[in-house]
Amino acid sequence: MAGWIKIYRDIQEHWIWQDANKLKWWLDIILMANHKDNKFLLGNELFEVKRGEFHTSELKLAERWNVSKKSVRSFLELLERDHMVELNKSKKGTTIKVSNYNDYQANLSMEGTTEVPCRNHEGTILEPQKNHEGTTEVPQRNHEGYTNKNEKNNKNDKECIKNEKESKNEKNEENKKHIEQQVAYVWNRYPLKKGKATAIKKIPKLIEQYSYEQLIRCIERYELGLQKETWRKPQNGSTFFNSGYVDYLDENYQEVEIVVEQHSGYEFQPKSPEMIAFLEGE
Repeated sequence: MAGWIKIYRDIQEHWIWQDANKLKWWLDIILMANHKDNKFLLGNELFEVKRGEFHTSELKLAERWNVSKKSVRSFLELLERDHMVELNKSKKGTTIKVSNYNDYQANLSMEGTTEVPCRNHEGTILEPQKNHEGTTEVPQRNHEGYTNKNEKNNKNDKECIKNEKESKNEKNEENKKHIEQQVAYVWNRYPLKKGKATAIKKIPKLIEQYSYEQLIRCIERYELGLQKETWRKPQNGSTFFNSGYVDYLDENYQEVEIVVEQHSGYEFQPKSPEMIAFLEGE
């Protein structure tokens, strides 16, 4: 399939970069998305997919990626929770819409027109065409057309710079909204809603340092510990996101083992309300 997509270098800071398989699947999804509106026939039914969308099924993706349908479903749901895709499921399969598709496949020109390459800051044309010998072809200019061509190139350079700035501003705004959504989800996921003002300021820094996914795992591990040690009470959100999370990071976490004490033939968790009530009644 001809064509190309844009990949920003900051993908290396995204959580998906941490898993080679998930990164491969994500890039495959972007590449499979239609770069323009399209229609296709499925059985006797005509389907329409928009730019940035494509129609498939969990079975097809499982065969394509050589994994189970469960793995595909879990991955797609993960992308959907992180607002990277939108899923529209039906009996005919699943339509996947790539969020912010223009970040990966921008409309640089209208159909039927020639795309003029942007220039870099040094003024040279990016990605020059090469001839069969592998050397760069330098276009010949006549004296009459040279000035006009320079004017067109300068105009194109200015337009490219303007588009790059607008694209960067849009991307920054989208990133800001994306982080705000992640912060809100992390806070809503935490069990005790106290100390919100302090926690909300701290959470974005933790997401940047440890990743959104790891922070969610910290909360899940903390909740699991509370379930096993029922005598413990949840920390205020401000306390947990200040320092309490540290023990639950991937590099520090050790699963809690349930410890019991025996009293008069009964077993209790240490310091649990049940044990205290039993001892007070003796």
